Amino acid sequence: MKAKLLDARPLMNVCGRFGFVPDLTHYHVNPRKASLVVVQLCDDECPEDFIKVLLYLSVLSFRMIVLLSNVRRG
Repeated sequence: MKAKLLDARPLMNVCGRFGFVPDLTHYHVNPRKASLVVVQLCDDECPEDFIKVLLYLSVLSFRMIVLLSNVRRG
């Protein structure tokens, strides 16, 4: 099934909560679940270069999440 979601957060929350992270890796990546995503991508024999870029982007995204949460508290 393919869908263009305006907001993927509900899908990510449900997949994370009920253990569908492997399925989610084929749609969207949650930076906080990066280790599970990398394991699934390795199981799927994904190219190493793609995994490296994905990790780099998830680190940047996670830093942005931390920054935004600090700004909201500030």
